[in-house]
Amino acid sequence: MKLIRLLPILLLIGLSCLTSCRKEEIPSADNERTLFMYLPWSTNLTNYFYQNIDDMEDAISRRGLDKERVLVFLSTSSTEAELFL
Repeated sequence: MKLIRLLPILLLIGLSCLTSCRKEEIPSADNERTLFMYLPWSTNLTNYFYQNIDDMEDAISRRGLDKERVLVFLSTSSTEAELFL
């Protein structure tokens, strides 16, 4: 008997959840190419890694990016890392 009383309430709650959902549009990224620089942790190469990043920044500032994205992952120690966009 209790199930018969609860059934309309559960049905109403279920239908209200279904009608309130709406598909959201995800904005598309207009990137055609992504360059990912992976620079693993090293005790004696860190200075060279920073120089590579500086050189890449100089090249990008001269040429610019046209539908491109650059990600830089740099491990600064065996337990720490940074991600630059």
